[in-house]
Amino acid sequence: MGRLGAAIGAGIVIAIAAAILFWIVNRSVQVNNVGWLRRQGGLVGDPWVWAAVGFAIGCIGALIRATRLAAHARAAREVATEQGREFAELYELPPGAESMPAFAGWSTGRHAMTGSADGIHVHIFDCTTVQKGDDSATVTGRTVALLPADGLPDFDLRPRTVGRKLLGLAGFEGVTFDPDAAGPADADAVRRFGEQFQLNIGDPLTLFQTLPDGEAPDRADREAAVRRLFAPALMAAVNDFPDYAVESAGGYLAVWRGSGVQPPRRRPDLWDAAVALQAAFLNAPRTAHEPVVPARV
Repeated sequence: MGRLGAAIGAGIVIAIAAAILFWIVNRSVQVNNVGWLRRQGGLVGDPWVWAAVGFAIGCIGALIRATRLAAHARAAREVATEQGREFAELYELPPGAESMPAFAGWSTGRHAMTGSADGIHVHIFDCTTVQKGDDSATVTGRTVALLPADGLPDFDLRPRTVGRKLLGLAGFEGVTFDPDAAGPADADAVRRFGEQFQLNIGDPLTLFQTLPDGEAPDRADREAAVRRLFAPALMAAVNDFPDYAVESAGGYLAVWRGSGVQPPRRRPDLWDAAVALQAAFLNAPRTAHEPVVPARV
């Protein structure tokens, strides 16, 4: 009954939108106070037909979306059962994780698969975030693995997609490393890391913001901590996961793949990748005495 009610509501919304569209198009050209669509006659010139078609499209579209969501939930539950994990329809972020940039504008969390690996709690879930702008809102859906990661500096690591390559060409390169300064044994790992990933301090959107007075020294300290963490040995480990994005903030590590909600069958791979990446980051030496690869000139 809830699914049917949602479909009817969506149909009403689309019907109203269709009626408004009819009014706009009809008034675009008028002759003797008769609109363009009215002059066409037949079904095209009847606003009730437009509203009825809109209602049908809205209802059918909502039912299709609801059916796909139900199938996705069933598949996610089946995968969790096969993996011996707990499953929950709804998911709430643990304390502290809500401050992560990846979850800014948090709307909903669904289809959570939860368990432990070597005593470490792992959560995989689908989430939706809504970032409101001046004129519109950006809605993002993705499947994320969330793990505890106390002691790590804040960073944002993304696969170097075409869009991020263009950002690099525009000068927004993030934290870079010079392969020629890393030594012969590590040069290849450092070079591959730079080709496959773009690394930023915290939220990459801060690249486009003017830093307030007094924040520049803090930024330098945060970059130094990130640079100490990303030693050649860690880069070599991360290079094995070129399709995964990793974000560290608030004592947590968020790992995801791709730009949307992933099919449930990919969750075991996401689980294994997240566990391996967390181990690599937590076991990486990050003391002030460790050699640091300098930035690329």
